[in-house]
Amino acid sequence: MRSCGSAIGAAAQLGEQRLAHVGVALGASLVLIFKSAALIYYMRGKIGGINGRQIFVSFLRITGASLVMGAVCWGSYELLHSWLGTLVSSSTSSSEALFRETSPASDFMRGILSFGANNLVMRLIETLVPVTLGIATFFVAAKIFKVDQIEKAVGMIRRKVGKSVGQ
Repeated sequence: MRSCGSAIGAAAQLGEQRLAHVGVALGASLVLIFKSAALIYYMRGKIGGINGRQIFVSFLRITGASLVMGAVCWGSYELLHSWLGTLVSSSTSSSEALFRETSPASDFMRGILSFGANNLVMRLIETLVPVTLGIATFFVAAKIFKVDQIEKAVGMIRRKVGKSVGQ
């Protein structure tokens, strides 16, 4: 098993030259998928079964919720990036030059950008908004797809929080 994982890793390193950092992530993912499949195969033989059908159904449900989450994250990022990109024009000499219109949104952004950290603030907005929407979307989609593991995790958190609040 180790030699097969190493062979996939070596192939991923060869692909890394063409794919750059995407190749590293892809190679690492392929290695982990292969090793996980091999471990499941060996473990199944040792313990006499692992509820494969239930795991596969959970996998499909979680994949569905993840696809919905990914679409929301990607879409919200693209919308924010295009909106913020129009706010930050090529002429960044002053925060007043960034906004040609007057609206509550542009006044808000002008106020934020007047602190001089425009690039950092824009990056934070582009990152935190899609991540927050993605987390919320995943939980809602997991509820819709009836992912049992989410229900169990939420129940555990509620019990922990309830105990700490009640003490």
